[in-house]
Amino acid sequence: MSFKAIDSPDPTDDTQWLTYWCIFALFSITENVMSFLVEWIPFYYMIKVTFFTWLYHPKFNGASLMYKQIVQ
Repeated sequence: MSFKAIDSPDPTDDTQWLTYWCIFALFSITENVMSFLVEWIPFYYMIKVTFFTWLYHPKFNGASLMYKQIVQ
C-alpha cells in the first residue's frame, strides 16, 4: 500500500503511510531496547499484530492518533 500511496496524486494517503512507518520505527526501537519484557507479556505477538492492524487500517487511522498523542 505504501508504493500505491507514492504513485497516487492524493497526498493524504502519503501522510497516512509516512505516519504509520514513523510509529512502526519507534515501536521497533522500543521493542528492541525492552526485549526482556516481551517474554513476560502473555499473548504478546497477538497483541502486536492487533496493534499494527489498528495502526494501518484506514477506518481507525490509529497511526495519526498515536502520532498526535505521543510523538507530537
